Amino acid sequence: MAFADSKYLIISCDGGGIRGLVTAMILDRINTQFPRFLNQVNLYAGTSTGSFIALGLASGITTSNLVKLYATQGAKIFQIYAQYDTFDYVKYYNTGLYSVLSKTLPKPGQTLSNLKQFNPTQSALVTTFQLENAKTKAWSALALHNLPNSDTAAHTTLIDAAMSSSAAPTYFPPYSHPHYGYCIDGGVVANNPCTLALSMVLDPSLANIPLQNIWMLSLGTGFSVDSISDASVKRTGPMNYGVKNWMWPEASGSTPSYPLLSAIFDGIADVDTYQCQQILGSRFQRANLQLESPYLLDDWKDIHKLESKAILRQSRRLYRQGAAQSGLIKLPL
Repeated sequence: MAFADSKYLIISCDGGGIRGLVTAMILDRINTQFPRFLNQVNLYAGTSTGSFIALGLASGITTSNLVKLYATQGAKIFQIYAQYDTFDYVKYYNTGLYSVLSKTLPKPGQTLSNLKQFNPTQSALVTTFQLENAKTKAWSALALHNLPNSDTAAHTTLIDAAMSSSAAPTYFPPYSHPHYGYCIDGGVVANNPCTLALSMVLDPSLANIPLQNIWMLSLGTGFSVDSISDASVKRTGPMNYGVKNWMWPEASGSTPSYPLLSAIFDGIADVDTYQCQQILGSRFQRANLQLESPYLLDDWKDIHKLESKAILRQSRRLYRQGAAQSGLIKLPL
């Protein structure tokens, strides 16, 4: 097949809400320094906010416009539905997000099967979680993609893929996909989609790429040092960690809001990173920057913290080190 004897490059983008700005800035820095790099990409994979980046790049959006999306559209994306009664209602409408993505994606109504009209050598894959599979009557993970022999591409538009992948529980309502029914954020199963992307391109019924030809750049959205300290557990009492404490909507010290969701998203991302590192070795590089302070996925009002020069310096350093060590690109550094 076409990629049997050549390098197959995957860029994988984590979920993380407005922190997708970090991923966008790293990619913009890469694209500025190495303008031919993105032309070498064969698959963009993304979860939640990473789906915006994956689908955007696969459909021709520039990295600078992705940076602009995160830097300027936060107020439109996060439109308050329920500010206080967060145990009964989602926090935000999803109409603002839908409007922003509809205006940002070049052809939001085109199906994934038509996406290759922009670049026939590139594919896109995003994750979501289907609340009820019509056949099995059970909920299940779902990958929306346009790899060869896809059974989802013809049924899924770009906007439906992005909205299904980013319907974060408690933040946004489940999204009604016209073919697959209500779906929620893919972060509940693959907040870091690198292992899923790797498995799917290895699948003989899909891309069937030889393992030794696969290279991957995995990009996080930045992380802060979240935890629930031993002192906090002792003070609260271990037996009091029921629904209330695990789903408390306000941050406290090192403990983020909705700590159960944060623990699941972070833990899943770490496990996927480890698995890909072991499978791909030096052909896998991960860039995830430590943030100076906790930064929630809807903290759009403090977006300037993510645009700091320190973030840009870290992204440049991490990328140059990773590219130099792995040979991800055949360009002088």
